[in-house]
Amino acid sequence: GVAGHTPAYIHALINVLYINGPSRFVGGGQQLADALARKIEEGGGRVIGGEQVTVLPMYSPFSASLTWETIENIGVGVDWGFFKNRLTGSFDWYQRKTKDMVGPANALSALYGASAPKTNNAELRTRGWELELAWRDKIGKDFSYGISATLSDYETIITKYDSPDGNINGWYEGKNYGDLWGFRVKGIAKSDAEMFEHLANASQTALGNKWGGGDLMYYDLNGDGKVDRGSQTLDDPGDLSVIGNSTPRFAYSFTLEAQWKFIDVRAFFQGIGKRDYWFGDPGRGGSSIAFFGVVRPYHISLFYDHLDYFRYAGSELGANLDPYYGRLRAEQANNNMHISDRYLQDASYLRLKNLQIGLTLPRHTKLAKYVKKGRLYFSAENLLTWTKLRIFDPESLSNDTWGDGKTYPQYRTYSVGLELTF
Repeated sequence: GVAGHTPAYIHALINVLYINGPSRFVGGGQQLADALARKIEEGGGRVIGGEQVTVLPMYSPFSASLTWETIENIGVGVDWGFFKNRLTGSFDWYQRKTKDMVGPANALSALYGASAPKTNNAELRTRGWELELAWRDKIGKDFSYGISATLSDYETIITKYDSPDGNINGWYEGKNYGDLWGFRVKGIAKSDAEMFEHLANASQTALGNKWGGGDLMYYDLNGDGKVDRGSQTLDDPGDLSVIGNSTPRFAYSFTLEAQWKFIDVRAFFQGIGKRDYWFGDPGRGGSSIAFFGVVRPYHISLFYDHLDYFRYAGSELGANLDPYYGRLRAEQANNNMHISDRYLQDASYLRLKNLQIGLTLPRHTKLAKYVKKGRLYFSAENLLTWTKLRIFDPESLSNDTWGDGKTYPQYRTYSVGLELTF
């Protein structure tokens, strides 16, 4: 076109297109207040002079140099609209840096007599992006439809932390937040002979005893002839390596909707594209009773999945030499429950969160004289779920108070409603 003029077809194609420039923000955090918090016990079970007294417990030591955290944000975004805004969307990229962060305190000698005081010893960097797309159109006079979707992702890296020992269970510079360190598993020994052959090259004494058929064979990654955790440091991780990351990645959702005359349908889906999960405390090598089933003589749970365990020929339930779980052990043993890639769970999922079908009262009816608007609808929540996660619901993880899965479940509900406007 001629300079200073925009061709008409460009106007028809692009309605909105602009870019949000970078921005910067400095602020504070809550960690400082938490570090300096004091607790006063009313009563506390202490009686002096025949009366219950108020108790002020000895507080944990704190650093006099504690200061506010500094948060820096920067982001770039673009929004657009094409084809008379039938196709709309936006994309945002952001970076968040947290400086002077109150991180986990460095360990001190037991001679100190108290927990190490927290200091401003860490820096985090989070980078992420968010994408939204939507298409809405109408075909003919009576039919309209729409498709919309969102997708986002982020990663957090510890960019600074004073960790002299480089403990892999804590923070260290360069750590990808959520990393899980664990063992790698060769497989389940199908016989005692196979296990003994494996142990001859890779002793597993550090992980348990009474090894035999039906137990896990762990890889000796550093080739020192034994499988262990070393010093659990970056310099000496033993046979541990990063096997996954617990951060929920690639969160997404999409909505499908359509309307034909007085009938409308809407379906909303949501999910997580990638997430690794270990049932237990990775730092202490813990494991979940609900996930592993028979973990102690006095800690037992039984779900259908637990029936897929190792069994020799002659078992009342039949032989199972290629199972998911190892053999049942009556004694207290963690042989097969150390954090490993074999039992690391894929907690990604897709769920149909809501499906709604509605019937709207046509305007040109006899009832329209008395009812301005009327709609009858059917709605269903949590109707379908696609996931590889065993036993647990993917939205019921990470209950820090009571443990994994110990929370109110995601109910599947059905409802019918009538909306009237007179």
